[in-house]
Amino acid sequence: NTDDIVQTDSATIILEITIDPSQNYILDDLKTIQEFKIEFDRQWAIEELWYMSRSKSGDSSDLYCLGEGVDGLVSIFRATGDTKYLDDAISLVNNAIGEAVVSSTLLNSSWRDSYLTWEDKVGTACNVAANNGNEVPLAESRFAQNVGHLLWVLYENPILRSSGYETDFAAIRDFMDVNFWDKWTSRDSNWPYKSSVDGSSGWAGFSLFMEIITGDAKYTANVNNFNTTTVNGAGNMRAHIDPNNEDASAYQWNLLWDDGVYAPIGTAISDHPHAGRAVKYMVNSKDLGRYWTSEDMTALINSVEVFWPTASTGTTITYIMDGSTNGTSSSNNNKSGLPEGWVMLGRYDETLQQRFETKDISYETANNVSAQFYGILALNSAILNGYIPYP
Repeated sequence: NTDDIVQTDSATIILEITIDPSQNYILDDLKTIQEFKIEFDRQWAIEELWYMSRSKSGDSSDLYCLGEGVDGLVSIFRATGDTKYLDDAISLVNNAIGEAVVSSTLLNSSWRDSYLTWEDKVGTACNVAANNGNEVPLAESRFAQNVGHLLWVLYENPILRSSGYETDFAAIRDFMDVNFWDKWTSRDSNWPYKSSVDGSSGWAGFSLFMEIITGDAKYTANVNNFNTTTVNGAGNMRAHIDPNNEDASAYQWNLLWDDGVYAPIGTAISDHPHAGRAVKYMVNSKDLGRYWTSEDMTALINSVEVFWPTASTGTTITYIMDGSTNGTSSSNNNKSGLPEGWVMLGRYDETLQQRFETKDISYETANNVSAQFYGILALNSAILNGYIPYP
């Protein structure tokens, strides 16, 4: 004051920081969602016709691959909020459903009942052994796991559903509930609990989402059985996991539930492609806050370091989970591809995410999964940055 008396006071300033998703904030040196979107669009422009053809073939074996296209589209939709990707995913699924026929019309079917189904035709574009006119639950379960992801996203967003997707949501949900789950379990109640971890994980992956969507106890039971309960000699993934031979802080498991040698790879320990289906289930479970934990994700990330060490050249990835190539088949040669379950782990580890960003994708491109690869990386980026347009 003018009389030289000094007065002091204090105040509290509250800053509210909001994320503007259009700015694509960069986490450390990681690529942005927009960069992944550009890569996805470039690859999808190449792969779209291939997937559309698979969706309209009516061939059960094509479902084995078709789900990966659906999964990539759902992932990039969740990361960007752009409904053109959602529309494409729904189109692929609706096309496939539209090709389903009544089982009794298939002369070579083992069941010939009243369920809608797909014929496994002679020859296939998806590298799956043809069963020449029969029906193939493995191909359908691989497809179903990814359709479950699509249905869950729609279920969690009722406003989105009401904008024109409710009819598709209900029709796809009801079809899969009856003509996938009920169809196969009515034929053999043990179909979800077959001999391999890979085979069982697709069923558990579908059930994980359908339990939330429908609340049906049959899906809850399948999820619980896969996680911790032995059914028909199968299931109980928790008890089946072993410490990795090369790093006790990492995981490995045998491909078959009975720990027998899996002949095509000449060893009991799972190869990383087959293991990747179970990893996909575990990551989705962790994302949903269900059973698998952050500690499990850390162990799985450590597993990647075993069969794809950071110190390696980075262009090849050892086939067996413990980093060995001790099988009897040429399949045990190093491969440069990683199935989507392992790629999803990038959402829990920035260093691993950055490794995926620079990974050689020649294997993914050759197998028409490069768009899915970038869709998952985009979703990883959204999760790492804490902003996901759609859960």
